[in-house]
Amino acid sequence: MTDSGRQVLFLSHAAPEYAICRRLKDAIEAAFLGGVDVFVSSDARSLPPGSRWLPTITEKLTAARLMMLLASPASVPRPWLNFEAGAAWIRGIDVIPICHSGMTVSALPSPLSELTAITLSDPEGLRG
Repeated sequence: MTDSGRQVLFLSHAAPEYAICRRLKDAIEAAFLGGVDVFVSSDARSLPPGSRWLPTITEKLTAARLMMLLASPASVPRPWLNFEAGAAWIRGIDVIPICHSGMTVSALPSPLSELTAITLSDPEGLRG
């Protein structure tokens, strides 16, 4: 939980995919009427200019109750994305890979393939 008492959802993504991540963040916040703190490291509302980014990311990873990971062919090989997913995995919180931009659930590499993933363009998967 955060100081506001809201649950933290950590949304992990590759920086070039910020536009997709921002739309997902906005949709989650609207769906939960602002009752959840969706942390996105590249978003100035989550990490304001001048913030010490590494301690803030560490704090949010520690507070998170759920991680959603935007998984694309470009993002999955990135070390930082895997570092964040590993931190959540070790903490025992759920990590949900969200496949997009050509990534399929069946193409996720290990260990991400060990997690139940969804496809962003599949409405049924998003309802689950």
